[in-house]
Amino acid sequence: MAEDFKNKVVIVTGAGRGLGRSHAIEFAKRGARVVVNDLGAMMDVHLMGAVYVTSAAWPILIEKGWGRVVLTSSGSGIFGSFGQSNYAAAKMGLVGLMNVLKLEGQKRVYGPIVSRLVLSLV
Repeated sequence: MAEDFKNKVVIVTGAGRGLGRSHAIEFAKRGARVVVNDLGAMMDVHLMGAVYVTSAAWPILIEKGWGRVVLTSSGSGIFGSFGQSNYAAAKMGLVGLMNVLKLEGQKRVYGPIVSRLVLSLV
């Protein structure tokens, strides 16, 4: 006998595809109100896009001994924002990427080549 989830809220991360999607559909069939939070899609857009572009440009910057990488995070990543855990996680991931690139750039190139830009209405 299937468990009844009527009047229950279920949060499913990664519900955009694969097992997460299957789980979300099954919970909904059993009466749950399903909150879909596709962390993977958020990471792809707000973090991995920057990773892919930067990793393609990085060897050229190192070879030339000059260049700039400007990545933009947000107050959600630094301070958090209610209801935006997936977005905040991706934006904080950018901060980590920026910090590492800055250290690597300073070691290989004269002066910093990474600029951190955090926009916030705090």
